[in-house]
Amino acid sequence: MKKKYFFKKMTFLLCLTTGVVYSQTGEKVFSNKGNIKIEEGTEVYIYLDVYNEQGDYISKDKYIGLENDGTMYLFNNLTNNGLFGYDQKDKGGTVIFDKETGKVVLAGSEQTSFNNVVFNSKEGIDLQNEISIYGKSVFQRGHVVVNAPLQGAMTYFDGAVIEGVGNDSHVVGTVDRQGKEDRMFPVGNGEYYRPIELRASKTVNDMFNVQYVSENPLTTRPHNVLRSPIVEVDNTEYWEVKNSATDANVILSLSWSEGTTPRAFHKDKVEGQSVHVLRWDETEKVWVDEGGMIEGENFVTTPLEVNAKGIFTLGLVDEAYSDEVKIWNAVTPNGDGQNDYFLVENINKFPNNSVEIVNRWGSKVFSATGYDRKGDGSENVFIGEADGKGVINKGKKLPSGTYYYIVKYEYTDANGSRWIKKAGYLNLENN
Repeated sequence: MKKKYFFKKMTFLLCLTTGVVYSQTGEKVFSNKGNIKIEEGTEVYIYLDVYNEQGDYISKDKYIGLENDGTMYLFNNLTNNGLFGYDQKDKGGTVIFDKETGKVVLAGSEQTSFNNVVFNSKEGIDLQNEISIYGKSVFQRGHVVVNAPLQGAMTYFDGAVIEGVGNDSHVVGTVDRQGKEDRMFPVGNGEYYRPIELRASKTVNDMFNVQYVSENPLTTRPHNVLRSPIVEVDNTEYWEVKNSATDANVILSLSWSEGTTPRAFHKDKVEGQSVHVLRWDETEKVWVDEGGMIEGENFVTTPLEVNAKGIFTLGLVDEAYSDEVKIWNAVTPNGDGQNDYFLVENINKFPNNSVEIVNRWGSKVFSATGYDRKGDGSENVFIGEADGKGVINKGKKLPSGTYYYIVKYEYTDANGSRWIKKAGYLNLENN
């Protein structure tokens, strides 16, 4: 059996005031008021509360504090009022929070930076400090509860990896993503893991903030206003997204769960209805249909980029709304007179319209306004080639496969005019 040392191969730098001391409450704590460096390959086990205070300057521009390039096992609380980090050049260092009784409290006035971190606290972690994660975070036991009133915050940067997250261990509260990489946010309500994914954004400085809530955040507003073709809103769960990005348009995915999502959205779904992503429009005071593609077992993804800001949830939409416009979802442009172009019957009766087609990765391959103006397929229609403004591989024949269409048109009746959006799968055989 491997022997556990309190300190093993540790290098101290100007560590004149570091060691076990008594706190104001008379309890023993491990206090660092100097500078500590834990070398690569070193394992350190600390069973007392850890207080890291502001360290000293080694030179004019080098300030260490507590630098962890090895493995730290912390079996109690951590308060960081100084510099707590790792050597970012070597990208080493792992901190493991492991506590059997009571919550781990992460507190302090200064941001704590982790390369790798393991959350293994049986009763969870009360996060009262700002933490940044650059490497791997492993969720083993207990929830990380972000205590926002006490300045708790949790930020993932590009390159960070999340493992082990599930119903038994996830984040309750807000999670930030800084960077432009895809990010599945490890959020939930303390009982169920309810992830949301934001795909790649534009710049490495983009900041997105996400929180899952099972109580309606719109209770003080008229939140039950629906516009066709939306027929029902999932009023049991919501994701609130904030951002500080110049261009916050991203592909967005929401999940459903048998434990939280009404059965009408997954088990008892009515034929002719589809599950889409809805966004609350605070200006119009209505839910807006952002479309939806089913991915995997329990994810719904917007086919195009949406402005990732506001309240999102799931909704059921009527696929057959306004039967005047009928969509044929097969295109075989082989000249036989059958399905040679993407047929949207009667769309010419609604001249204020647009048609977009995207591939399975959400990239636009076709875009047109005033689609099929004459209603005979003679102009401004999709024939299996990339065309339109802002599309990829413009002018090229597209490979056979499954695509996704978004048809929008202005519909007017006795109640006035409104925009109708229809979305679904399109099968292309382009041999």
